[in-house]
Amino acid sequence: MKKFMVIAMVLLSLLLLASCGGGGEDPTTTVPSTTETTTEPVTESESAKALAEFQKHMKDEGYLCGVAYLGYYSEDIGVIIEDLKYKGIYDKHKFLDEIKRKNFYSLEGSEFYAVVPAEGVNITVNEYGFNEEGIGYAIKEIVKITDGTPVFIRGNISDIMPNIQLIITDENGAEKEYLPSMSLENGLLSKGQQIYDFSPYDLIGGHFEDNGENNEGQLGFIGSWWGEYTLNDELLSLTMELTSDGMATYGYGYGNSEILEYFEGSWYYESEDSINLIMYGGPQSSDGSEADSTEQYETDIMLSWSYDENNSTLTLTHLSGGVLLSGTEGESFTFEKME
Repeated sequence: MKKFMVIAMVLLSLLLLASCGGGGEDPTTTVPSTTETTTEPVTESESAKALAEFQKHMKDEGYLCGVAYLGYYSEDIGVIIEDLKYKGIYDKHKFLDEIKRKNFYSLEGSEFYAVVPAEGVNITVNEYGFNEEGIGYAIKEIVKITDGTPVFIRGNISDIMPNIQLIITDENGAEKEYLPSMSLENGLLSKGQQIYDFSPYDLIGGHFEDNGENNEGQLGFIGSWWGEYTLNDELLSLTMELTSDGMATYGYGYGNSEILEYFEGSWYYESEDSINLIMYGGPQSSDGSEADSTEQYETDIMLSWSYDENNSTLTLTHLSGGVLLSGTEGESFTFEKME
């Protein structure tokens, strides 16, 4: 009987040990996991911070929207952004980095604007037009901004009849209209009620340094110019305008009557004594209107320049790329300033 009890006790002990082993796993070697999943905090970018601060500043100061004229551009958005960065405009307004390429909207015309809603403001961008009586109206909606996203907008083929309309809605639902355009009075951004002008006038059009500047503190080539050049025994008249906001126009023809070719675009300050003209245009009809659009083309001309302050003359010499007149590679052109 005692022998039976001993055997039973041994068997019971073995069963208890087996059940405590968890299916054969040694419990003394099992260590509970102490690994915790950690998530690095998302750091707000410098440009995002700058945008939030700028939008709050406008709201605090009573502005509904910030608008900046950034120059005259007909190029692709990538080329435009590259030039704006080169000029230091992105350094001055860091929040421009928050405007993505998908937030670029282009209408007919080449005036380039940045539009930034103030905090809590919605903006609808419309294509704008005028009827036969000269009354303006919205043609179609381009984009509606309800989340504070800033945008780039290009348009305005005419200063007199702009084609960009902003409908600005404040937090109380009140609406205001603003048509971004350049003032014919002073060449600056047109004023608008509760519109904040952050145009970088000191940087638009290039780096205005001391060398080669005229008495007005601008680069010597800024202005309206007229010249003559004899090509294939024919005397041609040349006109050119280079403005401080980066706009360039150029045309040539016979005397003051027939225009052969006309171009519009932008100039870029390449170095102390050279500029780059990127323009689009081509042949014109006999009355000066645009000819067949299939004959229009883009030209990229690199020129050196020198300004004679005593005689108010500008000399441009071809360096590379396109030409002012066919067959004039390396040639120089002298222009007189038009007052």
